[in-house]
Amino acid sequence: MGALPYMLADSLVTEGGRAALWRVLAARGAFIASLGAAAALDFKRPFFLLIILPVIVLFFTISGLMGGFVGCRSGSPCAVGIALGLLLAWALGVTFPVVAR
Repeated sequence: MGALPYMLADSLVTEGGRAALWRVLAARGAFIASLGAAAALDFKRPFFLLIILPVIVLFFTISGLMGGFVGCRSGSPCAVGIALGLLLAWALGVTFPVVAR
């Protein structure tokens, strides 16, 4: 449920791929840091946060780069955010059953 609003907000913050690199890295680094902080609060229960960390990094690397290219061409950060939100939700939905016990 949170993937779509998060990626929409991320796309608006990064201006659909037109923002400076430091701004993109700061926005995505803050998200990854928040996952690490949530896992550090209680290491046993939110262990799944550490499991999805490689998926998130891979998603940001591949799909985020592609979304940046599309955002620069289309000029619509909302369209990019919605598309990337649906892709992230799908990637997480596929990953969890694979790593579940």
